[in-house]
Amino acid sequence: MSRFTHAHGYDAGPTQRPLLVGLLCAAIAEPPTLALLWFADALQPLTRAAGLGLIEGIAVHVVLVLAAGALYGQIFRRAANDPSGGWLFGLAYGFLGWMLGPVTILQWLEGKPAIFGVAAQAVLGAYLLWGLLVGLLFPIVHRPLQAGLDDVKVKGRWQSKQGEQGAGAER
Repeated sequence: MSRFTHAHGYDAGPTQRPLLVGLLCAAIAEPPTLALLWFADALQPLTRAAGLGLIEGIAVHVVLVLAAGALYGQIFRRAANDPSGGWLFGLAYGFLGWMLGPVTILQWLEGKPAIFGVAAQAVLGAYLLWGLLVGLLFPIVHRPLQAGLDDVKVKGRWQSKQGEQGAGAER
């Protein structure tokens, strides 16, 4: 394990919900991303390269983006929750998504570059915008969703605020 994870911890604590927060952040960041792709006329070439209609292509994009957001929370966990550095993790993750999605997979399916010119620039900008927003939003969205320790089941028992433990009683 790296020194970073030893120093700061890697695993999400019992009060954190990184998958849910990543999914919600991705959902919040998706509309501006789609708007950028729409106004730059980049949605048509992307959906055409994937062999889908416009509506189906947007639906597939939304599903993939939501899954990518949950994966972001799972990969970065506590590091994503850092307000001073989370934006950088998000930006790098958006770049990685761009490299894997339109640059690699769509070009492999097409056998040639799928998008050109301004549309290609807009796709890069959209992925970077999405990653930046996810990284910035993660700590903000996480705060209200963070459970209190009184709501956490500890070793098969519920722990109350006073530290008393119940014998497996369901809440």
